[in-house]
Amino acid sequence: MSSLLAEKSISQTRAEEIHRFLRDSIIKNRLKSGERIYEKSIASQFNSSTTPVREAVRRLAEEGFIEIIPHRFAIVRESSFEQFLEVNETMTVLDSYACKSAMKNLTDDDLRELTEMTSQMERYQTRDTLEEYLEINAQIHIYIWNAAKNDYFSSLITRVFDDMLQRHRQILYSQWTLHSSFLKKSIKIHRSFLEALRDRNTARLNLIIKKHWRIFAR
Repeated sequence: MSSLLAEKSISQTRAEEIHRFLRDSIIKNRLKSGERIYEKSIASQFNSSTTPVREAVRRLAEEGFIEIIPHRFAIVRESSFEQFLEVNETMTVLDSYACKSAMKNLTDDDLRELTEMTSQMERYQTRDTLEEYLEINAQIHIYIWNAAKNDYFSSLITRVFDDMLQRHRQILYSQWTLHSSFLKKSIKIHRSFLEALRDRNTARLNLIIKKHWRIFAR
């Protein structure tokens, strides 16, 4: 029994190692969009079976880096920067409407909660904790969208947002990791965003939302 547990632990550790290797290769464009993932080759490279490779590929597919073609193979998800910018433009319009609608509904307790979430996000503004940073970032946006009290619209904007994260995650990661200034700019924008919400300043809020979604456009 103990040997089985030890083997499982080794397999999980190896899957983590392979996951980090593949994700880093995709982010740094060593594995390019549309390129096939060869499980046996990777397993050989890590002196392992294909089981941890499949686990790593499954996780990367869930995170949006890889697309699995059922019963055939897995490839690096194709992602166009032009399409990414188009989605960002769409999010600018949707987010502006959602935030203006939410502004009148946000209570002092809501604003305190958003302030705490932003502080928590700030603690993760490093390349090594990018997944945690993005997770809290998403939670902040969803919290505000839900405050708009329009279930259909909240569902719509969340679907567009999820689609962006799924289809263009490698672009997000490559930008964050190659340009560390983006993280600092993002935190600064979120702090200004909170101030505009507290002040109920619609004009300033619109300007900040445009900055937020166009941070990658340069």
